[in-house]
Amino acid sequence: MIHTDESISTVSEVGVVLLLFIAGSHSDLKTLKSVFKSSLTVAVLGVIAPIILIATASITIFAVGFNENIFLGIVLAATSISIALEVLKESGLLQSKMGNVLIGAAIVDDFLTLFILSLFINFNSTGSFDPLALGQTLILQVIFFGFVFVFKKCFPFFDKFLQTKSISLPYFYELFSLVMIFGLSILAEKVGLSGIMGAFFAGIILKDATFFNQVSEKKYLQQLT
Repeated sequence: MIHTDESISTVSEVGVVLLLFIAGSHSDLKTLKSVFKSSLTVAVLGVIAPIILIATASITIFAVGFNENIFLGIVLAATSISIALEVLKESGLLQSKMGNVLIGAAIVDDFLTLFILSLFINFNSTGSFDPLALGQTLILQVIFFGFVFVFKKCFPFFDKFLQTKSISLPYFYELFSLVMIFGLSILAEKVGLSGIMGAFFAGIILKDATFFNQVSEKKYLQQLT
């Protein structure tokens, strides 16, 4: 009854971006740092194991070449972070230690998978390893994370500046938040990362803003009830 088209794909992508924003707004950066080692271990195993196991299994199942088997393993190594986050959120475990480990692992997992995929595509498209292209991508990604770090440090000053101004525009803070969410998502995509990473970091940055309650889901739920 429902056929996939461009509009459904667009709406689903917007939904995932907003879901990751909500997850970021419920996450604590200090807690994520405290479980980084556990998250890194889970992420590395979550990338290596699928690539090896799926590539090995596909050799016996599908009559395709070595590159196709490896590509299948890499693609299926990517996490379904949106589903995991929704389950954790509905179960009330999003802010638990297990929830933070899973969130951290999912972020690192996506980064590692995209990195390995870039290596794979680079090697197969040129027939040789191009360290220059890979180096440029890594530098852009480091710049992105540096920009997010500096932006988070400077945002309280910007937030205080906004509070000193009498802004009477309707839905200004809601529109500003959406621009920031999708802006960081697009920026993450441009540097070769997943757009949901940008949305997640937007949630971490905006959750401490004085106007956050005005744009959070709680306000609208209270209005409906």
